[in-house]
Amino acid sequence: MVDKLKFQELLDIDFIAERNIALRRAFTAYTAPIDVTGSEASALTILLNLTYPRKRVDDLLDKRLAKQTLNTDAHLDACIDEVKWLHTHNLKYPDIRVSKQRLITAPPFSHPNVLSSANCTRALGWSHDSAKVNLAKLFTCHFIWQERVCCLATLLVDPPNEWKTAFQQLGMPVKHFMNVCGRVKASLPNDDSPSRVDKYSVQVRLPYRDGYLAITPVVSHALQAEIQQAAMAKQGRYTNIEFTRPAAVSELSASLGGNVKALNYPPRIGNAVHGLSDSWVLKVQASQTVLNQGALSQPRFKRALEGLLSNDFELALKQRRLQKVASMRQIRATLTEWLSPLLEWRLEVEENKVNVSELACIHGSFEYQFLRRPNDHLVELLTPMFSLLNTVLSNSNSLQKYAFHQRLMKPLKSSLKRLLDNLSKEPNAVAIDQDEDNQQRYLYLKGIRVFDAQALSNPYCAGIVVVK
Repeated sequence: MVDKLKFQELLDIDFIAERNIALRRAFTAYTAPIDVTGSEASALTILLNLTYPRKRVDDLLDKRLAKQTLNTDAHLDACIDEVKWLHTHNLKYPDIRVSKQRLITAPPFSHPNVLSSANCTRALGWSHDSAKVNLAKLFTCHFIWQERVCCLATLLVDPPNEWKTAFQQLGMPVKHFMNVCGRVKASLPNDDSPSRVDKYSVQVRLPYRDGYLAITPVVSHALQAEIQQAAMAKQGRYTNIEFTRPAAVSELSASLGGNVKALNYPPRIGNAVHGLSDSWVLKVQASQTVLNQGALSQPRFKRALEGLLSNDFELALKQRRLQKVASMRQIRATLTEWLSPLLEWRLEVEENKVNVSELACIHGSFEYQFLRRPNDHLVELLTPMFSLLNTVLSNSNSLQKYAFHQRLMKPLKSSLKRLLDNLSKEPNAVAIDQDEDNQQRYLYLKGIRVFDAQALSNPYCAGIVVVK
């Protein structure tokens, strides 16, 4: 119901230029489909007028131009001819030199760990001659009609009465309308695959038995369109791929001006020799830190430090207390993240997963003392650890002013002491912390042990999970 109201709101915009921009955007593949149920005649008018370049259309709701278009056989024939270039997977992406090929196929089987067109609503795209990109819009622009995503090409295969009436309102006789439906149906088979692989298509060759097996990856229009929609909504991480001739790639690429978004979740590839402990030993030997320095560079840590420094500016006592508590919680969480590699390394040593003799090469270092010090004597490392923290802060341009700050010495030192005290206790409690800015709650289960795990997840990319 919201989509229907939104379409009517777009139609009711008074300023023509503003309305044209809004309507063009509503019928592009990089925006979510809009519901046109009950407004078939208006939607058809817009689709017909979209077949012309922008400079030739003053108003997308111009019924006179739409009627003229619908009764111009040459123009309508050119639009119908582009139906045969609709596809489910774009063979001209990323090389526009691929020509005279189309792929229409059912989506693959859904797999829980794979993002594919099986996870998307079925939709058709277009790629052919760049000069005819506007002509294709009549039959390829998608919208919602009676709670399903469709386009005129799929609707006219079995034409509903509502759309027959819409064509009649714009001056097309029923006989002519049925002829158009028959031609569209003939140009749009259920499945269509090329008989050969174009010489410009990308191929991946893999060793197979005594020879090679070639695989040609193809991009799904439905998946690519939903990725653009997610990128517009700023959901996920993306990289930009630019095309100098976007209309030759596809109608979707043309509507984006050639700036196509792609998911950007590169795996973290380290230079570990055998495992985590081996790489940590090599780092210490090379006078490098194994601590997670990036944790101290996070904006929330800086905000927490600023919160302690500006605490006296709050007028109410309750506000000062709440701000101090929130800042201290964030500082403790950040320091735990900072020390997390050492905590994991120490746990491996305690569980005999690391041979103590292998640590002899780093004897005398702070890391060695942290790994080998008994639990009840860990607090003795408070002074060197606090000195190390301030050294890191002083070496950072953005955090330098907080190093050895008179008002931060006590809270930072007490946070480190609390962390060391907790390490000497058995992991039996559940601690709950809260991000005051986002009002999100985080649950820390101290008894759970997961090493080297990474989950980069959002609604569009599952990411990478590596568990040692």
